[in-house]
Amino acid sequence: MGDIWGESAQSIETAVNSGGNINYLKLADGDIKKVRILGTLADGLMVRGWLSFGLDSKPIYKSINETIPPEMLGNDKWGAPQKIWEFWSFPIWNHMEGRVQIWEIRQKSIQKKLFELTNPKQPNQQWTDWRNYDLEIRFNKSAVPAQMYQLQAYPPENLSSTILANLKTILPQIKMAGLFNGVDPMEGIQQETMQQQPAQSIPFSEQIGQFKTQI
Repeated sequence: MGDIWGESAQSIETAVNSGGNINYLKLADGDIKKVRILGTLADGLMVRGWLSFGLDSKPIYKSINETIPPEMLGNDKWGAPQKIWEFWSFPIWNHMEGRVQIWEIRQKSIQKKLFELTNPKQPNQQWTDWRNYDLEIRFNKSAVPAQMYQLQAYPPENLSSTILANLKTILPQIKMAGLFNGVDPMEGIQQETMQQQPAQSIPFSEQIGQFKTQI
């Protein structure tokens, strides 16, 4: 029997199993994902703010210096006003799916772990830039809330030249601030799912170069 999908098989598998917008990282119970965070507050590819859900059940995003008025909040499934979470959001490279996605984090346990890794005051400087190493994320819905999400850092490793070349095209097009205007940060960006490639020896920060993100 022939392969009717050809080179598109992996991208089609990603789409049909995504259960939603494939531009966003989704974690189902039992999932294990290997990702590389690609943005920081310093380069404009990370945003930090407040997230809740409105009367129409759609998400409301406000920057960290703003507030969400109580009258904008909808109700949760128990009839109580929706919670307001502090969120972090940035692009990642999803090794399992071979594409750039947005990772939106509102879990304090993950935020705490990421800050502990990258805190410039901590003695192990190899972890201070999360763009230089991969992270393994595990989600176990049956665990106690504080342990549902487990995060493990891999030793620093360079991305392959093929992935880096792809990122040079995609990252400058991402508009993270669009979240605050109801716009998907990756709206209109076309990308093909890539197979994993061998790593090479030039660090991410040097290979990707300087660029300005679009607002």
